[in-house]
Amino acid sequence: MSLVLKDPNNQNPILLDNDYAELGSFGAENDYIIHCVDEDPNSILKQLEDVSQIEKYVMSDEDYDKLPMNVRKFKKMLF
Repeated sequence: MSLVLKDPNNQNPILLDNDYAELGSFGAENDYIIHCVDEDPNSILKQLEDVSQIEKYVMSDEDYDKLPMNVRKFKKMLF
């Protein structure tokens, strides 16, 4: 795992490679992002990136319409 400091525009990423340095010494400012990079090739997270393997729940239109509140009913209330 490594940590990378990114500015709000994702420009000029800085590797946070000194465990004993203060965050300010890397130039961190408000709205900067610390990004955690998983470098383990056997990590379980690699398996989670492929969403095609995930079985998705699909509700029929009839069952959806039976819900007490749904997006369709909400839109009807607006108009």
